[in-house]
Amino acid sequence: LDFIAVFFALSFGFIGMLFPGAYRGTPHFFQELFGPAAMFACGHGFVNPVLEDAPALDAFLHPEMHVGHPPAVDACDCADIPEATRTQPIESFQHRQLYLIWSAALVWRVFGVAWSALVPLYGLLFAAAAAAAYGLFRVAMPRAVAGALTILLLLSPVQLDNLLRLRDFSKAPFILGAILCIALLVRSPFPRKRVLLLSAACGALIGIGCGFRMDTLIGIPPFVAVLFCFSTARPWQHLRRKVLALAVFAGVFTVTAAPILFALDTSMKYQDFLLGMNDLYDGRLGVGGTPYQLGHRYFDREPAAILQFYAAQRDGVVQHFEFDTPAYEAIGRDLVHELVWTFPADFVLRAYAAVLRTLDELHAGPSRPAPRGVTNAFVLWAYEQHQFVTGLLLRYARYAAAATLLLLATRKLRYGFAAFFLLFWFGGYGAVQFASRHYFHMQFLSFWVVGFLIAWAWEQRRVLRDAVFRNQMLQQMAWPRVWHAPTLRRGAVFLAATIVVLVVPLFLLRGWQHARVPGLLETYTTAESEVLKTRQVPQGTDRILVQPDSSAHAAADRLTALGSPTFDYDYFVATFDTRAGALNATMHYDGAVPDLAITWQVHIPATADGTTRLYFPAYYVRWKGDDAGYTRFTGIEVPDASTLKELRRIPKGVLPEIPLTITEVNGEVRGPFYQTFQR
Repeated sequence: LDFIAVFFALSFGFIGMLFPGAYRGTPHFFQELFGPAAMFACGHGFVNPVLEDAPALDAFLHPEMHVGHPPAVDACDCADIPEATRTQPIESFQHRQLYLIWSAALVWRVFGVAWSALVPLYGLLFAAAAAAAYGLFRVAMPRAVAGALTILLLLSPVQLDNLLRLRDFSKAPFILGAILCIALLVRSPFPRKRVLLLSAACGALIGIGCGFRMDTLIGIPPFVAVLFCFSTARPWQHLRRKVLALAVFAGVFTVTAAPILFALDTSMKYQDFLLGMNDLYDGRLGVGGTPYQLGHRYFDREPAAILQFYAAQRDGVVQHFEFDTPAYEAIGRDLVHELVWTFPADFVLRAYAAVLRTLDELHAGPSRPAPRGVTNAFVLWAYEQHQFVTGLLLRYARYAAAATLLLLATRKLRYGFAAFFLLFWFGGYGAVQFASRHYFHMQFLSFWVVGFLIAWAWEQRRVLRDAVFRNQMLQQMAWPRVWHAPTLRRGAVFLAATIVVLVVPLFLLRGWQHARVPGLLETYTTAESEVLKTRQVPQGTDRILVQPDSSAHAAADRLTALGSPTFDYDYFVATFDTRAGALNATMHYDGAVPDLAITWQVHIPATADGTTRLYFPAYYVRWKGDDAGYTRFTGIEVPDASTLKELRRIPKGVLPEIPLTITEVNGEVRGPFYQTFQR
């Protein structure tokens, strides 16, 4: 037992309670899901309430999100929940956080139903994350280095800001713990008892963790890969023991995850995948440069509309599919498979970009070095020093990662290949939705590679002080055959193999896209279309909204005629006059509430002949569950109506199934026909 790990767990457990308790504000972590927890704490059983029957509980579960002052509604008195409150089945989205909701229920049963009463749960999760992080550092570093890095990591604004988002942070200790188990399979000897214990622990962490956030399921493939490929010197060694370990892992995982997985009709993985394919995440990843784009807004309604468009084009029937149902999931699966088949190089590049951004950019900047809500002058000064140290350490983390992998490979090739695989698996999965709340826990990767180099350099300094060893090393360096030593051979093999693995697939997949994508885009740009009449609606003093006068409004009217829910769409071709220079156009939507308006902007480049065409889909949806809830396209907002020369519409059924936005410049769609690094 490492008592330093216990010390860190206790210390950071205290910090994990102190920081959320002192935070003046209300962070968002889907508080509306916690109705069953409140009902259980108040003696009504673990049931999902109909909130119309309990207004006080409704207000408690829907707090106003703000920063700067305490919550307006922090607690709910059990006496305000009527005994006759009706109940309804636990929803699918609640099942995905079932263990988190149960954890809150148990805490509230003891301390009362209040958001501030959850501080013990915050503390427990933060303590577990600290212990797991320290364990990961200790895999390859002495206690002093591991302890210092644990402090820098857990006190980082990236970690503390995400701690406030209880639902998102709750996955961190489980994923870090699972990675620790996987790393120990590589690092430790392979006796049967140790392997079975690590397998059981990993299965329990992933199984229980998926009841907090289902992100923990990403730990299953690397566990299997490491167990069979990297846990022994040769993959075919101890196969019986490996099969037994896999059986133990699968058994423990199944038992712990069964209440979650067996209760779900869908997994929402395809919706989440599409939600990460938009302009916002392209910018964060630093990729792009293509004449095509799928999504534009980080908002659940846009992927839902994209899926409906795809189904209508594929099946030839315009219909509405209810969100988060098996039919909806099946459409998402087919669309994602087609996207991966059509644009495989883009997805590979996005994964590479996620690794680089996670290593280099996942840390606080000078503009905001402290966590949200910190105002104390001394603490702010301390965080300025923290930012200086971490900025210095992590500035070139990508190069530290390359050096670390090479050094590990020179010790043992399987160390290098295992670390390479784990880095790209856990660093790259953030590309699915590249938002800090989804991958903040992977900040440990950059600290780990830098810490490894520090520990290695300190060890070399200690060894070089030995005169006998120093003389032996000088003699070896003078011998020409030193370049054929096993250490250097392993390094050369690893370097060559990783370059091939990274470069060759991307090169081949880009060739595949370059052969397929131009023909696909040509089907959009050569499709028959009809000219539409338009009308102009001033938007203030310097913008004009150009509306299709006969098509979009008819579709919008159909939303009212058909009731709820319904879906309709158009596909437009807008021709812009860019002789006066580039301009910014806005594809304008309105909605029942601002959040339902999926308005997006596009930059229209200047061209030699003064003509740029934009091909884009437009959606009209009345959402289920709220008769007044709608999203509809209303027109194109431009600085001057004369810059929009013509608006055309392509009939339904003519286009391919994927609702791409395409830019045509000077009468042609210019490459590259695959994404490239933009920074």
